[in-house]
Amino acid sequence: ARPEYVTIKDIYIKHRNAHRELIALMGDSPACVLGFSGEEMKRATGMTWVPLSGVLQKMSIRLFMDHPFWYARSVMKAWLNFWRVPFIYYPELIQADWVRHALSWGWIPFKLIWVGINIVFVALITAYPWIRARLPAALFPIAMIILASSILQALLEYGENSRYAIPTMPLVLIYVFSATIALKRHYDCPTPNHPSSGI
Repeated sequence: ARPEYVTIKDIYIKHRNAHRELIALMGDSPACVLGFSGEEMKRATGMTWVPLSGVLQKMSIRLFMDHPFWYARSVMKAWLNFWRVPFIYYPELIQADWVRHALSWGWIPFKLIWVGINIVFVALITAYPWIRARLPAALFPIAMIILASSILQALLEYGENSRYAIPTMPLVLIYVFSATIALKRHYDCPTPNHPSSGI
């Protein structure tokens, strides 16, 4: 950080190191670190939350400009984390042990299935230039919404990025299911002019 942000930086690093394990459990997000360090930052700077937030924003932008490679790396990690599939629940609120254990174990196959669906979606998007003529046109805006969501959240946040995927999960399922059906129909019933027809 630049000299004008040294005080804030030192407080941030101190609390990040002091609560490293707990912050990791909470998603390793900078917002979690601010939850621990915010009060001390306010006391050290004499600011309330609103002006302090403005200073933190300016510091973040300056860090992105000074260290573009680090920022690009965090964006890539955040984008990959988007596809990990979130499991947001609070086991301490569940009194019955069997319910808590059932949720913990039952989540594993559900997560594996959804991760598989996400992998198929990314593969379909990667192959889009070669298969677009075989897909319904209505799938294009769906894919753009999903991709825009994954990219925008990665540009703005690094931490529990998978939670931002929750609103797009139905769209991913629709896209994968519809694209799979369309491709299956195409290769099962090739047109006379398509090479796969053998003509």
